[in-house]
Amino acid sequence: MQQIIKAGALILVLVVPALVFLFLRFFGENHFSLKTYYPLTNPSTGDVLVRASPDADWWESPKDTVFYTVPSYTLSVPPKDSTSGRLKLKSTKDFKDKIVIVSFTGSVCDQTCLQTAGQISRILDIFNKESEIVALTLMDRLGAARPLQHQWGNMPDKWTLGQPTHKSVQRVADYEFRFNERPIINPKKETFAYNEGFVLVDKEGHIRGYYKSTDKTDVDRLILEIRVLLDVYAKNNLTNGNA
Repeated sequence: MQQIIKAGALILVLVVPALVFLFLRFFGENHFSLKTYYPLTNPSTGDVLVRASPDADWWESPKDTVFYTVPSYTLSVPPKDSTSGRLKLKSTKDFKDKIVIVSFTGSVCDQTCLQTAGQISRILDIFNKESEIVALTLMDRLGAARPLQHQWGNMPDKWTLGQPTHKSVQRVADYEFRFNERPIINPKKETFAYNEGFVLVDKEGHIRGYYKSTDKTDVDRLILEIRVLLDVYAKNNLTNGNA
């Protein structure tokens, strides 16, 4: 009987720490997650495409889902202010490894454009110490940049104004950023035009969210989800041993 008690105690000593470790490993932290939009599928079978995950731990799936990536394109960019310099070309490849807040306007910067720009300024001010957070405002004519340059003076380096050289802004919003495909759960709150919307794009070029730029509550949600994304990257860097 005494031997059975000793054996039971030994099992408890060995097993309980292992169970505690597993519990803490899987349930010890509250991880927020952020949706990634548009997994790619095999056109023949409809199966979601996956690829090997080189960084997967033993408890994780060895395969990652392959997601749609926003294609790169060229922008015409105005000078830093409206009175000097020449136009130049900029590739959206320059936004690699950046978290990008994308907005859209047409040929002129109307009240919606100015309201959206005010929210961009607010967001960039909140994340002014985060060099990887940038904003991109796309417009059909560079003349739409003048009211923004007038309102905010020299535009911050983290905020790019540009005109796509290959198609109209609405087509860029609908096809590159898939604005007309976005899932709508609450039509009353989530039905808004491309020129009053933000798109959040992560460092890999994946779409992570759509937000109404003229709705402060929705912009607050964007700010929260940017923090979540920063936290995800920070944790991944620690896991992978990066500084």
